[in-house]
Amino acid sequence: MLIPARNYYRNIFLRSVLKSAAFLNYQKKYNEAELLYENALKFDPFDEDLNYMYINILAKQKKQSQSIKHIMENIGFI
Repeated sequence: MLIPARNYYRNIFLRSVLKSAAFLNYQKKYNEAELLYENALKFDPFDEDLNYMYINILAKQKKQSQSIKHIMENIGFI
């Protein structure tokens, strides 16, 4: 089965973002990971993994209001 090139490169992009952000999280560079997720969500706002990890990184930074706002704005799309 052939995968369209668009989906192939989308998957590479998403895997790269998730791995890079996980490494930043490991280094406790939460703000940098947050920015990476924000930019990736502009590209693919419906990806469940990106949304979950973005909310998780906000929680680690004690940004509950921003996390709740993101959930409320995107709950219909997840």
